[in-house]
Amino acid sequence: MKGPTEHPLDFLAFGAHPDDVEMGIGGLLIKMNKKGYRTGIVDLTRGEMGSYGTAETRFEEAEKASQILQVTLRENLDLGDTQLSLSRENILAVTKVIRKLRPSIILSPHVIDWHPDHSATGQLIQQAFFHVRLKKLDLEYPPHYPQNIFYYPCHKPVIPTFIIDISEEFTQKMKALHAYQSQISAGKKVKHSSHTIGISDYSFHVESRCRYFGSLIDVKYGEALLTERPLNVSDPLKL
Repeated sequence: MKGPTEHPLDFLAFGAHPDDVEMGIGGLLIKMNKKGYRTGIVDLTRGEMGSYGTAETRFEEAEKASQILQVTLRENLDLGDTQLSLSRENILAVTKVIRKLRPSIILSPHVIDWHPDHSATGQLIQQAFFHVRLKKLDLEYPPHYPQNIFYYPCHKPVIPTFIIDISEEFTQKMKALHAYQSQISAGKKVKHSSHTIGISDYSFHVESRCRYFGSLIDVKYGEALLTERPLNVSDPLKL
């Protein structure tokens, strides 16, 4: 049995494609890095089926974005863009990387979303969160017990469980997002009469959403997270 990474992660964020994490919770990762936590990103696909850019281009852009976010590490499982499914093979691939990186908190796209890859990613993480603890499941790395899994919204509107104030981190978050010029530049050239999944203007979309979530907690910018299970709170005054 292999040993896991020498130092476990505090936060591990999953995305279906490169740029999903930056759009959804890039500010949170920056904020946690400032606090000295170890953060990481795992992309499930290379985004090779996207209308703009190539897998190679998006890999380079993800590397630039990772440097701006200052994450400890970033990996890509290459499970196939538009091919994500709740297969046994995919569940075990995600479970294995969680055991390897040993995060305390897992961050995942919400399981309900208009984009099928985002929804499938949420379901895969949900399954892996259970499988990662199974002692009789041999995946080269020993079982691991994350503290919790939090979901971030992608396209579909949600009512958050809690919101992170990213007002100080917003500018850096947007710099990371703009590392994906193959997506941002191309999107601005195309106008759609009905565009429910793709984004024609990344900057406008992300800023509008962060302003909205921020307004709910009376700050300039925020990022939303949801939980499926009750949180264990010993002192409500410290919330």
